Amino acid sequence: MISTHNCFQVRGARRETARAFGLNPAEEERELPPEARGLAERLVGLPVKGKFLLEKGVAERIILATGCKPYLIQKMCISLINRMHDAGRRVVLVDDVEVVGRLMEK
Repeated sequence: MISTHNCFQVRGARRETARAFGLNPAEEERELPPEARGLAERLVGLPVKGKFLLEKGVAERIILATGCKPYLIQKMCISLINRMHDAGRRVVLVDDVEVVGRLMEK
């Protein structure tokens, strides 16, 4: 397993994570309308349901950090799950979202 958190380097469990989130770069700039916020929350939570726990506020922070753009939500979630695999953890913290967000900005 590789140690970087770059979501485009997917191997092993990371490849499975990328498939689960259905990453589609062609839709990078598409933004969900405000009334579809529930869809964004499901995009964050459903692929990891039963596998990872999200600390309260994680989904909201991901949505804010990504501008509610599905592609960026998926990209951030994949990076977060890669981070969890690397750390051997099953709980995603708000602090993890902040760290991954800073990495994605670079």
